[in-house]
Amino acid sequence: MMRRTEEDLMTGSAHTDATPPSGGEEDVIVIRYLATLRDLTRKIEDRLPAGMFRSLVDVLEFLCDKYGEEFERRVFERKKRALRGSAVAIVNGRVVRGRDVTKLVISSGMLIVLGIFALGG
Repeated sequence: MMRRTEEDLMTGSAHTDATPPSGGEEDVIVIRYLATLRDLTRKIEDRLPAGMFRSLVDVLEFLCDKYGEEFERRVFERKKRALRGSAVAIVNGRVVRGRDVTKLVISSGMLIVLGIFALGG
């Protein structure tokens, strides 16, 4: 496996890997944050018990409660149960957008990468 540089870690390029957690952590999910969300959460990642969640919606609601209004304003529309237009989730290498979050069932060992795309021109 290629060693990640500090620049990769800060820009988020190292966090789009579809590599699930390892080292005896099969009962957890890993949520990694890119750029803006890393600044907002002040974390690179969270490791949470997989059994706490049924779907990606449950994970996003938990994260909104944990990180507050700004996280919710940028990432998840609770009333619509959908990712906001500029937000993206990559789950084990698969891009999930909008209301697709309701269809994704959480299982042990998942890697969820959350990011926000800059909009404008």
